Amino acid sequence: MVDRSGRVNVLRVDAGSYGLAVVPVVLHPVRRKRRRAGCPRRGSELCGDFLYQQMRKIEVEVLGTLDSTKQFFFFGNAPGMAWVPTGLIVSACHWYAVSACNYVRLVGWLGTTENPKLAGEYVKRVMPEVHLWRNKVAAHFARTSPRKEDTVADLISSVMLPISFDDDRYFVGSLTFATQGSSAHQGMRWSLTETHEALRERYWPNPPTRPSEPTEVQ
Repeated sequence: MVDRSGRVNVLRVDAGSYGLAVVPVVLHPVRRKRRRAGCPRRGSELCGDFLYQQMRKIEVEVLGTLDSTKQFFFFGNAPGMAWVPTGLIVSACHWYAVSACNYVRLVGWLGTTENPKLAGEYVKRVMPEVHLWRNKVAAHFARTSPRKEDTVADLISSVMLPISFDDDRYFVGSLTFATQGSSAHQGMRWSLTETHEALRERYWPNPPTRPSEPTEVQ
């Protein structure tokens, strides 16, 4: 379908790996009433492009206050950083983890002939850290919905302030919480801006203007 601007709305499917077919999916034109309500028209918007823009703005502002010749790592109530909207950062990471996993799962679902199980496995391959953090923190706190594999440390850490600033970006999952006899899951360190830039390169490097014929990924 071509919208009023003459462009074709296309949902780009991963053409880079895991043998997924490149399947052009034409979306229905966005009506004016829905457009006013902010109906997303691009995959990057579905995935959280707005959150990326807000987060990157904060990171650039923080970098502007630091010595560019040195590397920095801080978390919690870091001296001189009381002005940083940590609540916004935490909320953005929660929101983004859920949105990004939803989008990547949709791509996997489309690329595996609508197979839910394979779509779930695809998410784990594309963004394992975000997927794990989403399951333990963002979708619901592990402490309120524990699983058999969760340790006491997992349950406690799921409700702790998760952010840290490392070199030039904010991350979650950088610290591994431990209690006597147990430690939290590792492998959950990820940056919202770094993740979005990787997904942008993977899915939306050059927004298509019209759908192409389906081709198989070699």
